Amino acid sequence: MNDTRSEILRLGEEFIRTKGYNAFSYADIAEIIKIRKATIHYYFPTKADLGTEIIKNTIQKFHTAIKEWEQYPCDIQLKNWVALYADSKKRNWICITGALSPNFDTLPLKMQIELELLINDVFSWLEKILSNGKENGIFHFDESPRLKAHLIQSLLLASLLFDKVTTNNIYEEVKNYILKE
Repeated sequence: MNDTRSEILRLGEEFIRTKGYNAFSYADIAEIIKIRKATIHYYFPTKADLGTEIIKNTIQKFHTAIKEWEQYPCDIQLKNWVALYADSKKRNWICITGALSPNFDTLPLKMQIELELLINDVFSWLEKILSNGKENGIFHFDESPRLKAHLIQSLLLASLLFDKVTTNNIYEEVKNYILKE
């Protein structure tokens, strides 16, 4: 992949995860990389194209990660998932779904479609490992695996949001709560 294109994608993702999709422009990216806006348009004719590619890359990274984790028991897979949020916290980022979901209705249609695919993939995978773990006696919870997946994902996302506002390190508390199951 072209280095300039990769850098545009990297910065676009960083802006989405720190400022939000509607809070940055191609001019912001061009200024940091020291390129013309026309160069960005060459790779991504519209901001929707950039946003869509960022979500598709996230989906690809997610699928690569869960494929690598298949060899591990369900509890280790869950631990790996929760650890991804620790990386976001270190960067003072929120997850891509948390950054884009509040503006879902204003996102271009192709971004909405990809974001919905990503969220559904995450919930399906999480529900599957929770169900398998519960059936094998690894996890012990009363909720349905579907509800438990929604609760875990909601807690992780909310912890990153609240940690941006407070100094309470909510992510760490949420992580410990999720992994004690």
